[in-house]
Amino acid sequence: MATSTVPTLKANLQARLQARVGLAGVQVSYGAPFPMPEPEWIWLADVEGEQEPAALGRQRRSETFRLEVLVRVVRSTLDDQEAATERAYALAAELENELRSDPTVGVAADFIAQIGGPFRLAEDANAEQRVASLVVTVTCRARI
Repeated sequence: MATSTVPTLKANLQARLQARVGLAGVQVSYGAPFPMPEPEWIWLADVEGEQEPAALGRQRRSETFRLEVLVRVVRSTLDDQEAATERAYALAAELENELRSDPTVGVAADFIAQIGGPFRLAEDANAEQRVASLVVTVTCRARI
């Protein structure tokens, strides 16, 4: 019996995102994109959730959790924050479209993942570049 669906979700989602044509050239990372992150990356990051008993006898549990996905775009064009921000949202749309095409993400028949919950956009600039960092939340439910 699985302890959690989190590792399977992250592995499956990483593979599926890496295969998407719209994400060609984008670094998709199960862990932190280290030591040399690309100018565009998606990090399947932190998880917060809980498990509760689902049925007596078989000791099944219901698992619900939220996966934070960090999307970061770095542009060397100092005068165009809008392009970096729009690209970050376009990358997040690829994630959303992947989840819409198969909300089970190949984890299990009684698993569902979708975009939902908080999101956050941070824009930044320095002497050399513009940066858009977007955090989206993937909410998940499973019976394990």
